[in-house]
Amino acid sequence: MEYRRATEIANRMLSKDGDDPDALMLLSRIQVGTGKIEQAHQTYSYIYNHKKMAAGLRAEAAMVLNRLPEALSLLQKTLKENPRQPELLFIAALIEYQLGHIQRVEDYMLAALESGLDWNDEDPITLVVEHCLTGPEYLDLEHIYLDCQDQLFEGKSGSKNRWFSLNMSIYELYTASTPAKRNKIANDLLYLLGGAEDLTPASGKEKLRAILTDFSHNEQDARFGLEGLKALDAGRYDELARMVLALQLEHLKEFSAVVDIQFDQLDSSSMQTLTTKLPMRMAIDLLTLYAMATSEDRKSQLMEQEIEAELSAALITACFSAFYQEINLYKKRQQPQPVKKKK
Repeated sequence: MEYRRATEIANRMLSKDGDDPDALMLLSRIQVGTGKIEQAHQTYSYIYNHKKMAAGLRAEAAMVLNRLPEALSLLQKTLKENPRQPELLFIAALIEYQLGHIQRVEDYMLAALESGLDWNDEDPITLVVEHCLTGPEYLDLEHIYLDCQDQLFEGKSGSKNRWFSLNMSIYELYTASTPAKRNKIANDLLYLLGGAEDLTPASGKEKLRAILTDFSHNEQDARFGLEGLKALDAGRYDELARMVLALQLEHLKEFSAVVDIQFDQLDSSSMQTLTTKLPMRMAIDLLTLYAMATSEDRKSQLMEQEIEAELSAALITACFSAFYQEINLYKKRQQPQPVKKKK
């Protein structure tokens, strides 16, 4: 996209009509795409607060301004009146992705494709997607899109593209030909799972011990903490991974409403069925723990490498962080923001 030329066109249109919706949409997307985030937020704030603007445009503005529930509410109203609006259905899918509702992402994406959506990297809406999602999340959304295409146009069931992608880093970890390659893959995986947390293989065991010690001092979770510390001291990382996996699956039942899954209707014994309905980091967390806990399954997939103790401890620590960070993130995003009072 030629940003300078497009900006000139948008500004020329706005000089004739300051509320031209097409010009405002074009300008706001250019501002996002060129990294002028403060300016973009000003433009989107104007759009969002302008009650006469089209609901779809206001919804996009609300989304970029991190008002996700409000954005979805605006879209649902306009889609109820006219459901065959492919770009608005796509934006609804993007909002649901940020809210952690993967099944709803698939539903909206299928509806968008049925309505004629043909998304590619050159679409202006892609600028907004790249702003709202991290690089790995963008690729994850692409795989959901591809799975929906396969389902709609080729009659393929399941989420094969996404399932393959979710497992790739774990498979590469266990099949790395040298310790150096494995360490690089592991550090990338630690960063993906741990986010902003400063977690390295060297610090993993110490942090894991601190987590388990905290559990042991909690009356409700003391047994888990004590058994976990025993496994850690004995170097039984497969056993420890099984314990953490079981704990998180139990907590997933408790928090199932946050990620909008009907846990009792899923085959939780099938990691593919379960994880492809979960947000990306949470899914990779569970799959990492599962791989660490099931050595026989790994060997059947030619994933025969054993992971060093420090690295195992760091991965389990990262999985702890990822699961609960994700739950807290989506709970926060799902809360409507208070309306600012005008001065």
